[in-house]
Amino acid sequence: PAELPPFLRASDGAATFTFDTVSRRLPAIVRSTIASNRYAAPLAAELEALASNIAADALLVPLADAAWNAHPQMAEALAARESWHSASWWLVENYLYKRILQSTAKHGETADPFRRQKTEALEASERALLTSILPLFGTAAAAGGKRHAHAPLGHFLYRSLWGNRADLSISAGDGKSAVSGAEAMEERSRLVGVADATRGEGAPVPLEAVRDGSKLLCDDMAQVIAALPTDSRGAVLLLLDNAGLELLTDLALAAAMLSLGHCATLELVAKDTPTFVSDATPADVDSTIDWLRAHQGEGARTLAQQLDELRTCGRLRVSEEAFLTSPCHFWQMPQEMADRWARSQLVILKGDANYRRLLCDAHWPHASTPANTLGANWPAKKTLCLRTCKSEVLVGVPAQATARAAAEAKDWLTAGEYGLVQLFEPGY
Repeated sequence: PAELPPFLRASDGAATFTFDTVSRRLPAIVRSTIASNRYAAPLAAELEALASNIAADALLVPLADAAWNAHPQMAEALAARESWHSASWWLVENYLYKRILQSTAKHGETADPFRRQKTEALEASERALLTSILPLFGTAAAAGGKRHAHAPLGHFLYRSLWGNRADLSISAGDGKSAVSGAEAMEERSRLVGVADATRGEGAPVPLEAVRDGSKLLCDDMAQVIAALPTDSRGAVLLLLDNAGLELLTDLALAAAMLSLGHCATLELVAKDTPTFVSDATPADVDSTIDWLRAHQGEGARTLAQQLDELRTCGRLRVSEEAFLTSPCHFWQMPQEMADRWARSQLVILKGDANYRRLLCDAHWPHASTPANTLGANWPAKKTLCLRTCKSEVLVGVPAQATARAAAEAKDWLTAGEYGLVQLFEPGY
């Protein structure tokens, strides 16, 4: 963008969410990583020193990875002798996870340091799977009963949005807490009633059972649905966010988009290495489908079979992208990545981190027109953000809506309870 507001930083002030995240939550994530793994004493001590340095606002030091140090954001921070608090939040948060992986690799630990938390989050998501995800696919007619119809795409998009409430980086690595916190929000909004006995047998899932309109700050769903074909044309890119509950909702969304004919192919784009505690890698996609395949419930196994068949025939693909674990913003994406976006009829960005990367993690006025934040050479025809608010970055929301949310909750911008279905189109 031609005119970029200042980046969010911990030095914005002690009362900010950013300061709390860098000074308290990031060290807690490192210590949670130590507690969740049986690391030898030297590695545990190295990670504890990292946690202490973050809290003490130590200077950033170069990584062993020279290519990562060469990214403009990192190179400038090192040249300016920036610290954990003075450097941009976006830089230090991405840098943290590279530091963790650098330490674990140095000591011969090659496993995902967040595997235990991710597994806990997936296992804790079973209730949500059974009550609010699988019912959207419909059921075959039982003897003497009616068929429960397959829900339309909008239901799956909303369910995927609210799946983003479960985030291990927000819960400082507590998988069970992340899912239970998301479910508590859904309880308050009555989203858990998708499969309850209040619906008649065979009745379709009502839209408000998954929409939670009172918590939507922006809802461009009508424009999204109107823009998609129904005859299996075109490609969709879906950039994943969290493993666990959210990944289950994303896999359901992918299956629904393909089966309903809204695209010919759909590519799930994962991170190339573990980051932000629960962000999904290709290994997480595979293990989640394996979990569905081994589930005792027929609906879960049927979904796994559908996903397997879609992958076998090439309509559903899973890839990884190293750019997504860099400190760069989306406007800095490499040309090959931009070309893929340009060829896609829709790019779906899941979650808060992708939203922050899109908007350069900057202090935009909340009412800013979304298209004006993209810059002149934005490659994607349509970019859809499905994001619950877990940072102070926000555009495209009028003052009336932000005032209403602020009156309802002090932490409306950061707790993950409010969400966006927001479409970015260059020139509009």
